[in-house]
Amino acid sequence: MHRNPGPNSGPSSSFVNGDPVAGTPGTIVDGGYMTSVQEELAGFVEGQGLTLDVADNTQLQTAILQAITTTGLRNPLINPGFDVWQRGTTATVSAGGKYTADRWFQESSLIGNSTLTTSRVAAAPGDIGVTLPQGTKHFIEIDWAAGGGGGARGYLEQRIENVRRYAGKVLNVSFYAKRKNAGTNVLVIPRIVQNFGSGGSPQVITTGTNQNVLTGVWARYDTTIAVPTIAGKIIGSSGDDWLGIRLEHDIPDLSAGGHFAQVEVHVGTAPPPAEIRPTETELALCMRYFQKSYNVDTAPGSNAGAGVLHGHDVSGPNIQPLQRLFPVRMRASPSVVWYAPTGQSTALT
Repeated sequence: MHRNPGPNSGPSSSFVNGDPVAGTPGTIVDGGYMTSVQEELAGFVEGQGLTLDVADNTQLQTAILQAITTTGLRNPLINPGFDVWQRGTTATVSAGGKYTADRWFQESSLIGNSTLTTSRVAAAPGDIGVTLPQGTKHFIEIDWAAGGGGGARGYLEQRIENVRRYAGKVLNVSFYAKRKNAGTNVLVIPRIVQNFGSGGSPQVITTGTNQNVLTGVWARYDTTIAVPTIAGKIIGSSGDDWLGIRLEHDIPDLSAGGHFAQVEVHVGTAPPPAEIRPTETELALCMRYFQKSYNVDTAPGSNAGAGVLHGHDVSGPNIQPLQRLFPVRMRASPSVVWYAPTGQSTALT
């Protein structure tokens, strides 16, 4: 944005009224300035997921109020930049899938049978603020060279609590991506999964309007998905229903691989700028679903001293309590695994 550079401006590019009687010329408004003001305002409105409407003169007000009420968590995805990996910063995934980066479930064999590895990779400094958003730290690398065969399909998915959320809305799903290896096409198909929980209606999968073939350079891809209404559906009573954001990816051959960063979901048809939240905020959000006493990047079961809880019996046969308070309240009663300091599971020493 800039101030009006037109002739006859006052101090600090202020506008001056002309006076024909006195022979005082008025400020001439520059076309580039008017375009700048237009695009700043229109860009903000569209960035809040609204579609410009010539008949609606309240859109700027609506966009401002919407921005205020999001309280800094505009993107409902947790760990969208793949910074937090409490289970370890690399994983091998086979049929049936597993969680890799926090909140991200990776399946290797949606179609066919394949094995892959996922890893956290630091973003190259030369890409940050150029081909990747300013503030990007990491991306996820999915490498199918670990085994299996071509022609299979996997997916990367985050499951958002509450299938009711966004029902009947139009969502924009965007992400940055590139293929890992030159000459190997990787097809990415965004989908929405509505899972109605235990005892609920069968899940519904809806495909986005765009299918994306990754190139060898970072690019932002986006698609629009109309989320079906849930009218007439049965939602299970166990509280385990969810809405999934799924990025399906083809596995054309064993040399294939893909890089993904900064996945965003917003109401509307246009993607706003990526929301980069502090890592400590993402970690706290992740800990609602998974947490440990190890250091944040140390995989559970490692032979590591940090995070060991100490206690001992000081009164003969009486058992002394050993407790650890969860720093973040968890979504549901968790399953707990104890490790010995040397890494053996279900063991106390």
